[in-house]
Amino acid sequence: VLLGDTGAINSLLLWLGIIEYPLMMMYSRFGMMVGMVHVLLPFMVLPIYSAMRQVDPAQWRAARAMGAGAVRSFLTVYLPQTMRGVLSGSLLVAIISLGFYITPAMLGGGRDLMLSNLIANNALVSLNFPFAAALALVLLVSTYVIYALLGGGTMSVDMSADTGKARKPGGPLTRVLPLHLLSPAFSAVSGRLRARSLGKAETGMRI
Repeated sequence: VLLGDTGAINSLLLWLGIIEYPLMMMYSRFGMMVGMVHVLLPFMVLPIYSAMRQVDPAQWRAARAMGAGAVRSFLTVYLPQTMRGVLSGSLLVAIISLGFYITPAMLGGGRDLMLSNLIANNALVSLNFPFAAALALVLLVSTYVIYALLGGGTMSVDMSADTGKARKPGGPLTRVLPLHLLSPAFSAVSGRLRARSLGKAETGMRI
């Protein structure tokens, strides 16, 4: 409807006289990227918005009252507390995009195939089952690595009201698989940023 030769964009450009012939926006990498962004954008926006709603506005005002500028307040107070939403959105987008099939098949060209399309072609068209199985294994391992780096290995520093101790994500997969071993550096950096932001915010609240 939008990217076709007689779609809204080409029709508007032709009517304005900007172009003489319709632009080739479908069956190309550009069309595939536009379609993927259109589908995946809510999966990135909604987790970030949920994390932003949980940030207390008083912490922002306390940081500004202590002399921090807007950029420094965002980087030291706001961003570390919303990083969980950024990681969740990135994790959802990365894993869903790995298994994208319909959108690349409809909007992409023959030279721009996603891994899922390549698996389907080898399993259903060329009947090359060993190669399709190998690609499926690569897809599974890639999904596991992305989950370990963006989701399973991050350390949550939410302080419990009863014990005051930091706790790790409590999903069953994180207890069975050693995901934390794959991202110790990211876990340490994320924990330090969040602890520092919480400490500054608490200092500002006491003031």
